[in-house]
Amino acid sequence: MGRLAVVAAAAVVGSGFTLHADAGPHHGGKHYTEWSEPVNMGAPINSEFHESGAKLTRQGRSLYFASNRPCGADDAVLDFNIWVARRKHVHAEWEAPECLHINANARTEGEMPWSDREPELSDDGHWLLFSSDRPGSLPEGQLIPAGGDIWASWRHDVRDDQGWSEPFRVPGLDTEFSERGPQYFERDRGHYLLGGRHGLPQLYFSTTRSGFLDLWVVSLLHGTVWGAPEPVTEVNTELVEAGGVLSPDGREMYIFRGDPRPQVGIDLDLYVARRPHLNAPWSDPVSLGEPLNSPGNDQEPTLSDDGRLLIFASNRDGSMLLPNGVPSLDLWIVKRQPGKAGPRPWLWPWPWWR
Repeated sequence: MGRLAVVAAAAVVGSGFTLHADAGPHHGGKHYTEWSEPVNMGAPINSEFHESGAKLTRQGRSLYFASNRPCGADDAVLDFNIWVARRKHVHAEWEAPECLHINANARTEGEMPWSDREPELSDDGHWLLFSSDRPGSLPEGQLIPAGGDIWASWRHDVRDDQGWSEPFRVPGLDTEFSERGPQYFERDRGHYLLGGRHGLPQLYFSTTRSGFLDLWVVSLLHGTVWGAPEPVTEVNTELVEAGGVLSPDGREMYIFRGDPRPQVGIDLDLYVARRPHLNAPWSDPVSLGEPLNSPGNDQEPTLSDDGRLLIFASNRDGSMLLPNGVPSLDLWIVKRQPGKAGPRPWLWPWPWWR
C-alpha cells in the first residue's frame, strides 16, 4: 500500500493525538500547572456519532466543531458537517448545537458524502477557515483525507454564528494534493498593518505535497495568501504530522503524529514542540503521554485564547458508543493554570469546563 493510501485509510477511521503531563511546568515564556485529567465534554456537544476538530471562540461562548450526526430529520447521509454550540457565559451550560447553513451537506441517500470539518477562526472572529472536499476542491472527486482543500468564509457580525458568506477556496494555497487542518496564528494581534514586529498572521496547515502528511506554514491576510508556503522542517518526519495549533504567545505548538505503516496500522498521539522566542526554530516535538494519550486515538487539539484549556478528539474508553457498541470520537477537555507545577484539581470546581 502506498504512503498516501495508508494515510487516507487511517484518517477515515480517525487519527490519534497524545497530550503529555510530563512536559514540565515552564511552557514558552509562562509557567503553568500540569494538564488536568481529561474530561468528556458530554451532551449536547458529544453524541452517539463522531465529533472532532473543535474551535472555541476568543470569548469562550461559541464552540465550533465537526460531527457526522444528521443535520435534521431529512438528512440521510452521515457526512461530516460543521456545527456550532453557544452558551450565555463561560460558566453556563452549552445549548443544543446547530448545523451551519454553509455546509455542503449531502442529504439524500446515494449522494457523495462531502466533508466540511476542522473549523478555525481568525483572531477577530470575522474569518472562518475549514477543510472540505466539496465540489470545486482539488483534486476533483477526491474525498478527505486523500483530497480536500482549505476553504474560507467571512461574516460581518462576529456575534452571528450563522452569518457566514458563501465559502471560497483559499487562492494561492490549494494544490492537486490534500490541504487540511488550518490553524491561524496572529503574531502581532491587531497590529500587523501598523508595522508589527513579527509580520503578518500565519496559517499552519497539513498537506501531502511532500509525499507525507506534513505541517506547512504560510502568511495569510483577509483570506489571501502572501508568499509561498514552506514546510515546518523541525517537526516533519516520515511519520504523519498534523495539527499545528500555537499557544497565544507563539512558543508552544501542539501537533499530532503517528506511524502509518500497513503492518501496524496508525496510532496518532499528541506532541508539543517549543521555542524560546518567535524567531527561533522549533524544538523536537515531545510526546504528551498519559493520561492525555490513551490506547485509543487522541487527535485534533485546539487551545483556548488564554492557553489554559485544551480540547481534543478521542475514542478512548468513556466516549459515547456508536450503534455498533464501539466508542465514538468525542471531544475531551483538559485544563491548566498559571503558577507552579503539579496538578491543582481543587482550583477547578466540577464541572469546570461549563
